[in-house]
Amino acid sequence: MKYRATVNGKVYEVEIERMTGSARRVSAAGVSASMAEPHAESRPAPETAPPQPPKQVLAPAPDTPSGEAVVSPMSGSVLEVRPKVGDSVSAGQTVVVLEAMKMEIEIKTEHAGTVSSICVKKGDTVESGAELLLL
Repeated sequence: MKYRATVNGKVYEVEIERMTGSARRVSAAGVSASMAEPHAESRPAPETAPPQPPKQVLAPAPDTPSGEAVVSPMSGSVLEVRPKVGDSVSAGQTVVVLEAMKMEIEIKTEHAGTVSSICVKKGDTVESGAELLLL
């Protein structure tokens, strides 16, 4: 997935590749030329810059070895988180409701389990692949 993020007035192009296991690779392209100050002396743009997404957007998190993560299938806003930490959920149960493209999308569990951690709250904006909760 490719993203363009603006952090403190600087534009970063970020590419995130989903890999099997717990490894993640993130690469960032150089800062765009439009970021130079009007009267600053000419300096070459750095080849890479650390990606820093805006705080309100939750990026995909690494896999956790202790349990199964319920992940967002698409970008959207969290409308509702139904279970609480410690609740038992069954396979196919709706655990989170997202709003995406003016539609309510019910996110369901694939397996039964006990909620060990909730990674989002109502009003959060999530990207595709972001962890919503852990079983």
